[in-house]
Amino acid sequence: MTVSARFTRSSALLAAVLLVALQPSARAQESSGDSARAAPADSTATLAGRVVSAMTGGPLVNARVVLMKSGYGAFTDSSGAFVVPNVPSGLDTVQVSLIGFAEAQTPLKLQAGATTRATFLLSQTVLKVEELHVVVKGRQVRGKLAQFEEHRKHGQGFYLTPEMIEQRHAQHTSDLLRMVPGVEVSAYTLGHASVRITRSARNCNPPIYVDGVLSPGMEIDDLNRDDIMAMEVYRGAAETPPQYQTGSSQCGAILVWTQQGGVREDSAGG
Repeated sequence: MTVSARFTRSSALLAAVLLVALQPSARAQESSGDSARAAPADSTATLAGRVVSAMTGGPLVNARVVLMKSGYGAFTDSSGAFVVPNVPSGLDTVQVSLIGFAEAQTPLKLQAGATTRATFLLSQTVLKVEELHVVVKGRQVRGKLAQFEEHRKHGQGFYLTPEMIEQRHAQHTSDLLRMVPGVEVSAYTLGHASVRITRSARNCNPPIYVDGVLSPGMEIDDLNRDDIMAMEVYRGAAETPPQYQTGSSQCGAILVWTQQGGVREDSAGG
C-alpha cells in the first residue's frame, strides 16, 4: 500500500507538470491576441498581367482592362502589360477590349494583400480592319462626346471642348490645364508636370478618369496630347458628379475623353 500510494502521488504530480507545460500562459495568449488586433489584414489587392493577340502571341497596346464590379482599370503599355493597384479584393469580372478585337470577360478572384497575375488573349474580329476602324471608331467618338455634352449640360465643372483644345496648340497634355481657373500646373520636367486643384480643401492631386475608367497612379502627361478629344475638370467634391466620387473626391476629378484610349507608349499601364 505504501508503494502504491507513493506511485499514485508521483503520477499525479507528473501529470500536473505536463499540463502546465503544454498550456500557454494567459499573458502569452493576451499578447498574441493584441498582436493580431494590431495588424489588420490588407483588404485591397493588385491585378497585373498582359494582353496579347490570340493569333500571334504579340503584345496588344492600349487595350482597356476594367474590373467591372469596382470600376477600376488601366490601359496596356507598349509591351502589352498593365497594373491595376489598390482594388477591392474578392470576386470580380475582368473586361478586356480593344478596337479590332473581340471583347473578353473573365471572372477572377483577387487575393487580399497579394498580386493576381493573368494573361488575356484577344481574337481579331471577322470584319476587315478598315471597316471596323471607320464604323466603330466613329460610333465610339460620338458616344464619348454625347457623355461629355451631357455632363457639360448638368455639371458645374470646367469643360474643354474639342474646339478649345484645337485652338490651344498645347505642346504637352498638362498645358491644356493651364487655362483652367483653380488648377495649378507645375513646370514640365522629366516628362511630366504635376497638377493640383487649388480650390479643394486639401489642395491635392485629383484622380484621373480615361474614357470613364479610373486610372490609379496615372499622371496627366502619360496621355498622348494628340489623342485628347475633350476634358472635364471638377475642382472639389461639390463639383464632382456622384459616379466619379472616390476616397479622393475632395481633390475633385479630371475626366479625359480620347479618340481611342491614347496612353503614351513609354508609360506603364495602370
